[in-house]
Amino acid sequence: MNFIAYRLYFDGPIHISDPRGDYGNGEPRIHSDSFYAGLIAALAKIKQDLAADLGCTISSLYPFTTAKDVQDIIYFFPKPLMDLNVFAPGFEDIKQLKKIEWLDKDYFQNLLHGKNQNGISERDLKNSYLTKAEIIPDFISRQVVPRVAVPRSSADNDGKTNIFYFEKTYFNRGSGLYFLMQGENTLLQKALNVLQHEGIGTDRNIGFGTFTVVEDKNFEVQTPNNTEYSLSLSLFNPDDNTDVNELTGGMHASWEVIKRGGWITSEGNAGIRKKSVYMFREGSMFFDPDQRLHTAGKPDIDLVPDAIEGFTPPKHPIWRTGRSLFIPIKILEP
Repeated sequence: MNFIAYRLYFDGPIHISDPRGDYGNGEPRIHSDSFYAGLIAALAKIKQDLAADLGCTISSLYPFTTAKDVQDIIYFFPKPLMDLNVFAPGFEDIKQLKKIEWLDKDYFQNLLHGKNQNGISERDLKNSYLTKAEIIPDFISRQVVPRVAVPRSSADNDGKTNIFYFEKTYFNRGSGLYFLMQGENTLLQKALNVLQHEGIGTDRNIGFGTFTVVEDKNFEVQTPNNTEYSLSLSLFNPDDNTDVNELTGGMHASWEVIKRGGWITSEGNAGIRKKSVYMFREGSMFFDPDQRLHTAGKPDIDLVPDAIEGFTPPKHPIWRTGRSLFIPIKILEP
């Protein structure tokens, strides 16, 4: 399958809030719905007349780094929601195997084809990354620092300062996050041109989250034929025509559901919570014998909160996408 890949090289640290909004902990990845919403918001700032759909489907954002010896870009994919004991029989340290969260492209493609990997060795495990390449294992690092919230007046928090902890995520040189895209990229390019300077995550007003984009137009993932399962690379919210019971009913179907929501960030509405929606997370495997899943899901979920007494919701929609990229995967039998 062919995609366009976009690599994001960050100019400094970023912080992506977790579902609790706890500044001391950040999300380890950027989900497709959050980034897509950021792209739509970026277009709104240049007065681009736009509905919920950019005309393309994107994956969530995943890590990449540069190999130390040959300077190749090493792309990592999330581990599918499956037991890697089947993928690597005879591996002695099962506890180490369970720590794997990311597979490089070669390992990932082998897994998609159901190829048995007897050759996994200790040296291929770099923290939570599985790769034969020579990389710096901690090419993504995190630092928790104390911060002080100073009240603007004596009425604010009784005039008391508040100390809290804030997690910064850093990327080594030659490292960052990337996403895959299929579809029309005209609007996407316009949005990225704005968003790279606006930044993503929190504390954008002091330079957090800004980045430079590099496009790879010929990104190919070798996928198997004649499979009965499909793997999601994005968050997925099925549309009304999708039979969820069929997707989750296969013997080897495996999935997790996460709650998505957060805070409104538009001017005049900051600090107000959006509605919440549940989605299947990345790496979920669905029974798809006819391979109908390619790009699927709701593109236009509006999370504007309901009006209640004393509260008037924003007049503009708050779009989230539940549309996901899928790739076929063969199941390796035990």
